[in-house]
Amino acid sequence: MLPPIPNDLIGRHIRSYTLTSDGRKTYAGGRLQDIVLTDEGKVIVTFAFPFSGGFGGLAEASYAWEGRAWFDVLPSANARVSTNTWVAAASRSSTAFVTDALDQSPAWIGTEEAAGADVSAAVILLRNGAIVPLGHGVATDLADGFTSGYDTGFRISAQGSLNNGKPQAILWSGMRQESLGQGVAWSVGHGGVVVGDDRASSTAWGNPTCWSNRRWTRLSPRRGSAFAINATGVIVGTYEQGGFVALLGCRSNAAQSLDGLLRDRRWHIRSAYRISTNGTILALGSRAGSALSLVLLKPVATVRSTR
Repeated sequence: MLPPIPNDLIGRHIRSYTLTSDGRKTYAGGRLQDIVLTDEGKVIVTFAFPFSGGFGGLAEASYAWEGRAWFDVLPSANARVSTNTWVAAASRSSTAFVTDALDQSPAWIGTEEAAGADVSAAVILLRNGAIVPLGHGVATDLADGFTSGYDTGFRISAQGSLNNGKPQAILWSGMRQESLGQGVAWSVGHGGVVVGDDRASSTAWGNPTCWSNRRWTRLSPRRGSAFAINATGVIVGTYEQGGFVALLGCRSNAAQSLDGLLRDRRWHIRSAYRISTNGTILALGSRAGSALSLVLLKPVATVRSTR
């Protein structure tokens, strides 16, 4: 079980707070937005905190657990990255950030050249110290030179807000962007195999889905989403009963409940978010009705998919 993130670390990027009776700052209302588990076993979490005033919204920041303590991972020393920036994915050589494009120079983002043009969320890849703008969308994972993600179609312009359609799952190969079809892509594995779900709107679940060689496969008829695939092709996610694993990879109806695979049957896994190359799963669960917490599930045997 991982400890809470210290308030002084949160306060480096989150400016909306309340004061306790003894004058300490607290940061209420934050919600878990994203979790990244790198192949090295590092856990990176992103929290979103609401703010209000002249205008309202969410302030986002990412923090890394490195075995003994939480650390700040925002490259704040780089003036080209705004404070409202969070880590969407990380690998050995690259980190994918998502940022508010309106906080950036449109020419630098590489999406539009004119000020006031339609810009919203933008993907930035920090590769071996070099900043590579990928354009509109939200990145979710990195593997083998591929970046997965999605684009809601939402834009903010001088004429107002526009949402022009259904979400589209995206795969970037290097800097080349390809739409996979309706849905969202949460993770990419070896050879550009992508997992996510086929939702028709940004606010409703679809069915857990896998895209391989531009072919679409439904992992379960139940509502939910596939959140991660590792280098050996094992997939994890969540559906109506709780967390699932697809040990046989990108095959129709391959998802099975994680609860039935645990040694301690008092645990219920609500959702499985990430899986490392060695099979360690980052999940959200509870034991014997206790409060939900982040847990690491370690395999007792190695299972490889037969893709």
